[in-house]
Amino acid sequence: IVSFKQFPIDKLEPDYSNWIVYNTQMETCMMASGLVRHLDGRAVAPTDLKYDATKRKWLDKEGRIAGDDVVEAFEKKLDEWTQVQAHIKSQIFFSIPESMLISVRSLPTAHEIWEAITKEVESRSDLYIMDIRNQIMTKKPESEAKLLEHLDTMKKLRERLIGMGSSMSDAEFNAAINSIVPSNYRTIVSSLSTTTRALGKQLSSDELIRTIKDEVGKVAASEAELE
Repeated sequence: IVSFKQFPIDKLEPDYSNWIVYNTQMETCMMASGLVRHLDGRAVAPTDLKYDATKRKWLDKEGRIAGDDVVEAFEKKLDEWTQVQAHIKSQIFFSIPESMLISVRSLPTAHEIWEAITKEVESRSDLYIMDIRNQIMTKKPESEAKLLEHLDTMKKLRERLIGMGSSMSDAEFNAAINSIVPSNYRTIVSSLSTTTRALGKQLSSDELIRTIKDEVGKVAASEAELE
């Protein structure tokens, strides 16, 4: 009996937003177990013998009935192959969305299952990426009071893009941020951008968000004093 260690792997999100992390974790745990050949398709099932259901005997490649010792050795190899496949399948099946599990569960090998998952993610990722980018660029906060909450949402959406193997430059992200900043904060944002450029640097989105949050905090404090 072959013994395997089950590794903790993040569950693949239904929108595949954590695909890069999930894919890396899965391949790494297979490498750590010495089973990556089964995942990438290099491992091949033993085919030394073929079972004849009519004769109820194992036959060799010449069609002759195999001896007991040969059969025992072959069945041991076949059992090990089956156990390895079942282990990898269980690692995958317990970490993918149910809808995906239903579509791949009948595939015969772990490699074919993994290949189908990869193709599915790659075929859908472009649509999800376009949707996320659109949300970042066009969605506005419900009100000025929810500006900070909206900025946090934008950051999370950008992180999802990265998790899907895409990206958004600081310049693009800053443009999206500037488009939602209320007019009473634009002076400080403009001043920060001018100062950064004068220093020959590029304004990072983290610095921009931090500046906006600080300014919101100052405004809130001033309003509280007036009350």
